[in-house]
Amino acid sequence: MKRSDNSPARVIAILVLLLLLVFVVYPLSFGPMFWICSDAGNRVGHDGKSRAFLAVYHPVIWVYQKGPEPMRELLGRYLDFWEK
Repeated sequence: MKRSDNSPARVIAILVLLLLLVFVVYPLSFGPMFWICSDAGNRVGHDGKSRAFLAVYHPVIWVYQKGPEPMRELLGRYLDFWEK
């Protein structure tokens, strides 16, 4: 019996993986990328990597600047960990 490529188990596994990437890996990668793209004064510059950082992490930056207070505080503490 041949397994279907669209079996329910495979679809669920792909959805779980996508959810983990979107809600766990993507936000957690914000700190290391901020550290890589910022200078010693913790400013993101105007070079190509900084512009890419601002574009890719725009949703996380929006939450950090305008989101609910608990989320802003959590992201602020996380960024403090990655301060140079």
